[in-house]
Amino acid sequence: MAVAALCVTRPRWNSIIEHAPSRWRQLLGLLLVTLLSAGLWSAYAVRFHRHDVTLTANDTPGSLAVLEPGDWMNKPFPLLDEIDNSNQLRSGRWLLIFYHFDCDSCLKAIPQYQAFAVSEFAGKAGIRVAFIAMPSASVGGDPVSVSSNYQRLALRPYHDWFATTPVAVALENGRVIEAKEGEDAIAPPDISAWRR
Repeated sequence: MAVAALCVTRPRWNSIIEHAPSRWRQLLGLLLVTLLSAGLWSAYAVRFHRHDVTLTANDTPGSLAVLEPGDWMNKPFPLLDEIDNSNQLRSGRWLLIFYHFDCDSCLKAIPQYQAFAVSEFAGKAGIRVAFIAMPSASVGGDPVSVSSNYQRLALRPYHDWFATTPVAVALENGRVIEAKEGEDAIAPPDISAWRR
């Protein structure tokens, strides 16, 4: 009935707002601000979503860089120039573990990768392990202890790096042959190519 009355009388939007109680105007304003914020955030996220593979020296410092390890399979590893002292990663067999200092899953994963680094299998297969710290605002010490059994490297803090950590990446001569993230990366991946 009310809809039919509105259709017949066709009141103007301005008159509806003027006559609405102030509480409704506030709710309407809040709804509009929320929708606008969500739209702007979505546009920002979509704009930088592919940043992980197309990082260049000209990128704006502080820009969002989302790591999508599933997109790296059978391709050259796209972050070699974003990791300090990464030249050694360009050849040979490497298992890389990206981690945050305050990530619970990372804290579960780190001891497993440290054990893998000294395992008989890693030694025979010529696999070297590198832990790569992701820049973080959290305080506290690095959960990866210094050791000659593995490398400790870090992503350069030029970007706001985002990933579901830990991220495990297996490289063979600079190419990605396996990539896992989150819960799937807590244990070192079983790389069939390395068992041959």
